[in-house]
Amino acid sequence: MKTSNILRWNPTKIYHDNGTEYKICANVSLDDDCHNMHADFSITADVYEKSKNGRWIWHSSGCQHDLIAKHFPELEKFIPLHLCDHEGSPMYPVENGIYHIYNSSEITANGYLRLSDGELSKLNVDPKDCVYFKYMLFHLGIVARWKQEADNFIAFLEEKTGMKWENPYTPEQERFRLVLSEDEKRDVELKIRQGYYTPEAVAKRREDEKRSLAEKKRNEILERYSDKELKARNERDVMLYILDSGMPVDNVIYYPGSNEVVFNWKDYCAKITQAQFVDFVNSVDYSKLPDGVEFSIK
Repeated sequence: MKTSNILRWNPTKIYHDNGTEYKICANVSLDDDCHNMHADFSITADVYEKSKNGRWIWHSSGCQHDLIAKHFPELEKFIPLHLCDHEGSPMYPVENGIYHIYNSSEITANGYLRLSDGELSKLNVDPKDCVYFKYMLFHLGIVARWKQEADNFIAFLEEKTGMKWENPYTPEQERFRLVLSEDEKRDVELKIRQGYYTPEAVAKRREDEKRSLAEKKRNEILERYSDKELKARNERDVMLYILDSGMPVDNVIYYPGSNEVVFNWKDYCAKITQAQFVDFVNSVDYSKLPDGVEFSIK
């Protein structure tokens, strides 16, 4: 049997629906069609409708997994491997798996990770700990099961194509490959022995994190409004000082960001003269004003 790093099988079936004749062409493959050092499975289909003159007209394309399962039942068990790599791992199993546990339904999380009964609860012990999550994927035998499912799919494609699958990349070359290092394994197992992942310890960390986030948000609010209060006080002090100095304040603006006071900033209001401005600036008592304040005139 010849070897190949591309396995493609394209079976075709004719079927009828509501009196209309259709042709479904399945596209089943294992290859690196994206050229990103990552060989994965793909199961899609193109559907054509037979017109009255006998010509086949494109009807639809894409995953269409319900149609594929219906008309190619031998492919149904392999459909969950769509977009998984040649070892059966879904794309970004740790990152996407944790996302689904936190943000999706249990059905979605189970489906994405192809879990058996009870495995989700064991993965959900401390899902924010990415290394622990990855460790459990290996420890529970999930990764091994993914590999067996992929090997079965590869054997199926090899039988259909008459070609022997050969990975074009070494493990070191492959991108997105799920690997648990010995250091990661030792670290997690040490934490397990120390009780780091007991329900009580996890609950305490979550509560501590909740309090920490609340305290951080509280400090952000205090800081934000403290800054607003300071800017408001500075503006108040500037405007009152100008007014108490006998100068009009209708055409004066204070910019708290630059700590600058501008006279005559509005063209349509009464303006002071340059001489009035100079006399005012020369008499300013800066000790009664915000540090570093500057005056200018338009």
